[in-house]
Amino acid sequence: MKPADRSFWLAAFGITFLLASIEYAPAFVGQIPFPSDFIFDFPAYAKYAPPEYPTPHTNIGDLVTSFYPYHALAARAAREWTLPLWNPYMLAGAPFLANTQSAVFYPPNFLYYVLPVPLAWTIGFFLRRILAALFMTMFVRRIGGSPAAAIISGLLFSFCGFLTGWQGQAMHDAAIWLPLVCYSTVRLLEETNARSAAIAAVAYAMPVLAGHPETAAHITLTGVALAAVLLPGSANARRFVPWFAACGMLAMGLASVQMLPTMEWLQNIHHLLPIWPPLPLWTVLATVARDIIHRSSSAGVLYPEHAAYLGMLTFIAAPLALLHPRRRIVLFLVLWTAGAISVVYGVGPVFWMIRYVPVLNTAKNERLILVASFGAAALAGLGITSLEQLRKSEDWRRRAEAAVLAAGGFFVGFLMVYVLHLFSSELVEFVRMNRFSLFLLTAAAVAVGLKIIGILGDRAFRAVLLLVAAVDLATINRGAIPFTRPQDVFPPIELFDRVPRDPQPFRVAQVGTPYGANFEVMYGLSGVSNYEIGLERIKSFLQDISRDEMDSVMLTAKGVLESKDRRVDMLNAKYYIVSEWDPQYLKFREQPERFRFLYTADDTDVYENLNAMPAAFLVPAAGAVVVPDEAAQLGRMKEPSFDPEREVVLAKPISSATAASPDSAPAAGKVEWVSRNTNSFQLNVTATQPDILVISQIDYPGWKARIDGQPAEIVRANYALPAVLVPQGEHRVSFSFEPLSFWIGLLLSTISLSVTVLMFRRSRKPNQS
Repeated sequence: MKPADRSFWLAAFGITFLLASIEYAPAFVGQIPFPSDFIFDFPAYAKYAPPEYPTPHTNIGDLVTSFYPYHALAARAAREWTLPLWNPYMLAGAPFLANTQSAVFYPPNFLYYVLPVPLAWTIGFFLRRILAALFMTMFVRRIGGSPAAAIISGLLFSFCGFLTGWQGQAMHDAAIWLPLVCYSTVRLLEETNARSAAIAAVAYAMPVLAGHPETAAHITLTGVALAAVLLPGSANARRFVPWFAACGMLAMGLASVQMLPTMEWLQNIHHLLPIWPPLPLWTVLATVARDIIHRSSSAGVLYPEHAAYLGMLTFIAAPLALLHPRRRIVLFLVLWTAGAISVVYGVGPVFWMIRYVPVLNTAKNERLILVASFGAAALAGLGITSLEQLRKSEDWRRRAEAAVLAAGGFFVGFLMVYVLHLFSSELVEFVRMNRFSLFLLTAAAVAVGLKIIGILGDRAFRAVLLLVAAVDLATINRGAIPFTRPQDVFPPIELFDRVPRDPQPFRVAQVGTPYGANFEVMYGLSGVSNYEIGLERIKSFLQDISRDEMDSVMLTAKGVLESKDRRVDMLNAKYYIVSEWDPQYLKFREQPERFRFLYTADDTDVYENLNAMPAAFLVPAAGAVVVPDEAAQLGRMKEPSFDPEREVVLAKPISSATAASPDSAPAAGKVEWVSRNTNSFQLNVTATQPDILVISQIDYPGWKARIDGQPAEIVRANYALPAVLVPQGEHRVSFSFEPLSFWIGLLLSTISLSVTVLMFRRSRKPNQS
């Protein structure tokens, strides 16, 4: 690397790190970016709230209920030297790797496997900001942006409203790779060789591994569209097409370790894919709204859903990209950005085209704000470059064109700020007021105007624009996410400390939200009701006992109290945790034959479920009945007369099972747990007769059973649970999660990674043909 290039990249890194340090300054005194008030707002945690409550912030509860627990669960498995393929803690057992947002093989998440979770979590916030800025800088430099303009584009993209609003989530992890995808596409077209194809393959694979398929699809479409626009007329067109196809195959291969398990998971989840409406047109004002630290601004802008702030410099600089000599790429950025805006806000022909395209119309296409922000930031960089290329000898016609374009951008920005001001009512700190937006807009306009008329030199011009962008982005993003002490992240509480720790596995079931969804995961407790897209089987199994929600299984007090069947019992729900804030909480004490009151802690009652079935239980083979029809199976589970200790409903015949006997007694055998970890468990089973061993977890492809080391057939029992036939006698029974989709994916990814490394190491000069 040349000294000049080294200085450039050091400057890009240093400026980005400085802005990130301003935003995440509390990290340097030991705090972590985490909205802990989402924890302490629940009754079980209220009395543990720290005296200094976190500052107001946006609706980022998923960081608490999903992403932090996911990373903690993966880190826990890594410390056991185990790949977290299965999640025994949620939804009565569910695939973990296959759930895209676990992002187990996403390289930046490897930090969680070697560092304490709070430290890895904090470093991740810095890392995303820096990578997004550097990737954007690379892209703008590649398409003809000047060094200073490329750095400014990197800042505008990395610190834009979309990436700020969704930071810490899988969507943000995927989004940061958009500029690298576009960079690698352009590079491959200009330098059609093995190394460029390897870079492109990695770039296209990363959004998939990051765990947000929707964003990955938007990014891939952008990269492919860019290639299609730039390909005609290119000297490397013939060579590019096969290389681009090869990089696409390699990218799919690299991501196979995530893609294949996910494709299997998608076939088994509860599908409810509505056609999501576009954002209201007036929310386009979010592109100039600086009050982004509340769930809703005084103008009604919701965060992070509407987050779209672009930086006021963008309004002045982006129109000037029309003067840049790379017309084709400018045209692509303009049209692609306009198309994204059309889809996001429901206006124009592109929106109506998407509405009638299957699959695409069920995605949350308002997230195309990412693509619009990317396009605007890139155009701003090219616009600044165009101004830098103006010389005093330039004719006044070109200067006049620049002045008209800048004035048009200023007018649009001014008008949007003014309209936003009409809708705003609350007073906020000065740097978040609409008038501060006007101040930044005016400062950018003055700098551009002075450059156009030749008063401001190149060095001063670059310095002023960089200063305006830095002040803009540093002041808006500071405080966008609250910080808290590590000890306030899922602190020890009396409620969970007093839950009896039975040596046998058990689950808890919360009723009335005494604590947040998935919180029990952080305390090593397994739950029945959790917040996550559930498998179809558990959704149907608990349909009339749980709330009717697409992305959760949450038991209701009414459903539990009025149910007369044994479905929740069969899920090993040994303890019910009931909030006293639920209007029906006292009714649990009116059913002492079902619920034994244990204790009250933090406005929450804990009951032992006297009818809970063990985590693994035996049923006489004589009590087995085969019911192929799934609706009939489920119907039988809902009948109060069904006794899971005497009867088991099988989806298909199991070898050597005897005919059903209506008078069969409960099995007299014994089940002893020997060991269990994330992906497997072992049991000692003593059967006094041929018995069916039923496992209290949701049935899913990929589980293997062995009896005394020999493979055993798993059959689905009681609509939702796996089971095996155990012969009479003493046996060692083991279950392990070994999904074929994972092993095939791992093989393809390993081969693809090896090929990619070999291609990258090949020393080929750029094609000059």
